[in-house]
Amino acid sequence: MPDLTIPLTYEQEWYARGQRTGTGTGHHIRISFRIEGDLDVDALEHSAAGFVTRHDALRMRVGATGQHVEPAAVDRPLLVRQRVKARSAEQFDAYAGLIAARDFVAPWEPGTPPYTIRLFSRDDGHHALLATFPSLVFDGRAHDLFASQLWDGYAGVPDLPGSSFAEAAAQQRRPLTDTQRDRTLRSWRTRLAAAAAAALTLVDGPLDRAVLGLELHGDRVTALRRECDRWGCTLVHRLLGAFATALTACTPRADPVLWTTIDGRAHTQRHVVGMFTSLVPVPVRTTGATVRETVDDVRAQLLEALRYSRITAAQRSAVMRETGVTPGAPVDVYVNIRQFAAGRHRATRERHGLRVTTDAFAMRGITRSNSAALQLRVDEYRDHVFLTLVNDGRRAPLSQAAAVLDHLDRSLIGV
Repeated sequence: MPDLTIPLTYEQEWYARGQRTGTGTGHHIRISFRIEGDLDVDALEHSAAGFVTRHDALRMRVGATGQHVEPAAVDRPLLVRQRVKARSAEQFDAYAGLIAARDFVAPWEPGTPPYTIRLFSRDDGHHALLATFPSLVFDGRAHDLFASQLWDGYAGVPDLPGSSFAEAAAQQRRPLTDTQRDRTLRSWRTRLAAAAAAALTLVDGPLDRAVLGLELHGDRVTALRRECDRWGCTLVHRLLGAFATALTACTPRADPVLWTTIDGRAHTQRHVVGMFTSLVPVPVRTTGATVRETVDDVRAQLLEALRYSRITAAQRSAVMRETGVTPGAPVDVYVNIRQFAAGRHRATRERHGLRVTTDAFAMRGITRSNSAALQLRVDEYRDHVFLTLVNDGRRAPLSQAAAVLDHLDRSLIGV
């Protein structure tokens, strides 16, 4: 057994604890591409293998208390290639979606590589690439990096950057001073106590769940970005401030708590592949506040959560028990933020003589439930923003969800 000298990141430790105790949800990060054109399969496999070689997180073997890096395998094909007999493009897509769903829920078996990359081919001009990575070593930030480096490597771009997850994990787990630890625990107690006080209760009536959407583009996005420049905030800060204000106006609550994921990487490690994201509570003051004051509070609270993110799993569990927050219990309001480096929103792109569509295959055969009362997803591109709001129908009925999204939309008109 190799010496597990590399420590788990705080986020890995918390995730692993949830898996052992049954209070966490196991999941993977997935990305898929529909590829049309004369694909050089060997060049694609060479590019994917280069990504694995450059980023040691994808050669990690994880134990209960630590992890180690294994050498890159040179005698094992990286791509699982399969020729698929399908009567139509629709049947081919359905098969790809079925396998994507199976890989998404399959547990990561000890001793196996932390990735599954499949290439299905219907014929020489129609392909599906499905890549799945366990969250224990690969978080959402690496999703965009994999996509960009995969196609850059396919095109033969030299000297693509790599990263050392081992070094980043060791740096993150350097001991805190007593003052740093006390401040971290005090911050978590305050934010978790706010989350416990803001909890929603079940409502009577039928189960009415829905997925509601709002798209911002063109002049609206341009105007919002100009306002953000004047206010000294980001577009995400502005949208979350408007969302918190809408929650106060349309639901029986004031000063909501938004649960969201933050990235614990150091600023110089933004392109390190690994697991550094974790769910944290972000209380927002809306009572008696203007929208701009609420936006300022969102920014300050996100910085607070980031500043005090270095907390062990044992410390976090203890503070949650102390404040009455149950680990693994459904949260009230969850915000999922995705920012895309590609800039402009285009589902299909021309890449090196190929027509490539990202996330083209809907997973089939599984149902992903929404445990939050309200879940807001923000997908930010330079020229588009997509907002998706999902309600659970028990603590947040459809009428409330629709009112919240309508209030948010109207508050952004005329900016």
